[in-house]
Amino acid sequence: MGMSHNSSDVTGNPDPRNFTIEKFLIEVGPFVAIMVHYPECSNFSGRKILVFRGVSREQLIEAKVLDPHFSETGLSPIARFVPTEKGIGDTVCFCHVMYDYS
Repeated sequence: MGMSHNSSDVTGNPDPRNFTIEKFLIEVGPFVAIMVHYPECSNFSGRKILVFRGVSREQLIEAKVLDPHFSETGLSPIARFVPTEKGIGDTVCFCHVMYDYS
């Protein structure tokens, strides 16, 4: 699940090679949402909620690079949500709605 370092160098920018998947929030159809911790990231204590389409749990677990930014290449999320209780609820809702309309 990525490398985890004890670093005091918090830059504000997530290092896509230094992350820990803390929790799988929901898996519905082709949609998977995870809570990820990036230790170098300063906002929200380095936590991000990422939603993926067509990416398996195994692919995420085995990933060596997980960039939270949208991209045309690699494992790229289709959505991000604020890592709060409300954000988790919004994530679950989003995944169900996307599944219902896919």
